Amino acid sequence: MEYCVYNAGFPGDTTVELLKRFDRDVAQRQPDVVVMLAGSNDMFYPGHMLELATFQKNYNTLLDRIENLGAQAVVLTAPRFLKHLLIENFPETINYPLSLEERLDMLNQTIRKTAAERYIPLVDVNKLIDPVDETAGSMVLNVANSGKRDGMHMTAEGYGVIARNVYKTLKANYPEARTIVCLGNSITYGVYMPGKGTAGIDALTYPGQLCKLLNS
Repeated sequence: MEYCVYNAGFPGDTTVELLKRFDRDVAQRQPDVVVMLAGSNDMFYPGHMLELATFQKNYNTLLDRIENLGAQAVVLTAPRFLKHLLIENFPETINYPLSLEERLDMLNQTIRKTAAERYIPLVDVNKLIDPVDETAGSMVLNVANSGKRDGMHMTAEGYGVIARNVYKTLKANYPEARTIVCLGNSITYGVYMPGKGTAGIDALTYPGQLCKLLNS
């Protein structure tokens, strides 16, 4: 039976926006599983940043809505970044309390704790995406591997790592699932990738690479 994968990522979204478009982009697709990668913008995107407690409340509300659909969830931690490029792209982010590293650590601790408390499978993207540096072999976009002063979004190889680990998690936990919605921000969307915003089997986004794995 064919697997159907949807890319429900959108650049700049925090958990506030994910809640606003949940019915349209998730519920209407009647998924068996929702794979959620959220939180980076909540912690780092100037003008959109939330208190950790607000993020946690929104995150649990999203998981409640997934459960209320009769669907299952898989959650992903937020990846590491190249600090100097993040600051270069969003200089105002350094004006917020706590360092960038502290905010990322708090975010991922919250995601890991929530997954454990709710018995939800977790893919620890933060630990899987490596190396994150300025070399051509980095899994995060930089000048050496793409000519882009990005430092936050994945290379095709990085998205492949996410896709393969989500694939293994789905097969281990939800082998009967056939309709999968990948919900998130620009990382799920797949900024700069062929097929960005889609999950077609030729797309190099992580939903696209996941679709190809499931249907191969």
